[in-house]
Amino acid sequence: MVPDMSNNVSLQPSPLYYQVFQSLRSIDTVKFTSIGSSKIANNFQGTTIFIANSKNDLQNALDFVAVKRLGRNGNNVLILDNQSHEEEAGSINVGIDQHVFIVSIPESEMVEVYLVNGVIVKNRVGWFVRQGYQSMFNFDPEWSPALRQNLQGAYLTALTDRSPPWANFDQDYAKTTKFFENNQTFDVTNIVTGLYVDLIKEMSEELNFTYSIYKRNDGVWGSIVDGKPTGMLLNLKNESIDLIVADFGMSLYRLPYTRYLPIVTPVHLSVVIKNNLPEEVGFLTYTKPYRKRLWFAICICSIVLAIWLHMFNKRPKPTLVRRDCYTSYVMFTSSLFRPLLTFVGWLWTTLSSYVGSSPFQNELNLNHDSLSNRIVLLSCFLGGVITWMAYQATLTSELATLKISYPFNSYETLLESDFQ
Repeated sequence: MVPDMSNNVSLQPSPLYYQVFQSLRSIDTVKFTSIGSSKIANNFQGTTIFIANSKNDLQNALDFVAVKRLGRNGNNVLILDNQSHEEEAGSINVGIDQHVFIVSIPESEMVEVYLVNGVIVKNRVGWFVRQGYQSMFNFDPEWSPALRQNLQGAYLTALTDRSPPWANFDQDYAKTTKFFENNQTFDVTNIVTGLYVDLIKEMSEELNFTYSIYKRNDGVWGSIVDGKPTGMLLNLKNESIDLIVADFGMSLYRLPYTRYLPIVTPVHLSVVIKNNLPEEVGFLTYTKPYRKRLWFAICICSIVLAIWLHMFNKRPKPTLVRRDCYTSYVMFTSSLFRPLLTFVGWLWTTLSSYVGSSPFQNELNLNHDSLSNRIVLLSCFLGGVITWMAYQATLTSELATLKISYPFNSYETLLESDFQ
């Protein structure tokens, strides 16, 4: 009889094995299909479940799991053995990367099984304890996922290629290494160095395995040609090697054939160009706060306002123009130049309002009774104050901070530009 796991378990399992216990809790709702004399439920909450009623059922389930390579990539396999034949299983070809659990119903315990380097490993995960109408699961204190870190002295074959500083060796490696005609590779185990090679050395000591590193003679890393993998990618697919020790970048076409370790060194592609920043502040620096169109608009607006004021105001008398530390006497003595000089005076008045100058007082005869004149001058000076404040703020930020200007900002704009 299947243990009743409909309520809860005594301990929360780790995320990797949580699917197994969730499957046990809802086992009564699983729909099984028959395969010979055994029964199977595919992909129930991420777990493939078998029911074995005999020794042959258990052996067939283990063989089926080994051939189909079930229990990988975060999935699990759960075999419910109703007659406790776990010790009688003749052969177990389940890999260490497959998560296969056998639940012995008569003994109310669960073990994980796998084969590594010809050694069959069976670890007791825990046991069930009946408490009234409930079954509680207790983990074995000696069990942990870390038990899979012992590869029992397995021998692994790896491929590499020059990608300093991650994996590097001399360019004349062919003169100092052994070449194998059958697979067209060089044995570079003793000469290859780098960060990834150091990691493999540390891992071999921690996980109890040995290894050899080879380099392909053709130097092909691996891509997809006519829908088929090539190079080192092909070696991974046909399982002629166990791992790649190189800067083997992650890409969409490689993912179906590879399983990557956690990222150690993320790669960022970049384009290096000459530094074109100006070394000193020049005259053009003071024109940068505004674009050319804005400067053009200010000039046009000043001219239009100057024409308005010139047409609707009296001609000025000879005046004394006072400007802070500058004093200049302008005498209008010629009737020929008087209209022109009057217009220039109005133009200077409108332009100066945009560069922080205070409006003239008493130097021009302004018709103060005209409402239109007041509105024009108010608009001119109010717009000038706002424009001048914005200019000062922008210029201050330009001079206070370093702003890098690039000739392009993406690969698309690089192709469109004539940058050399």
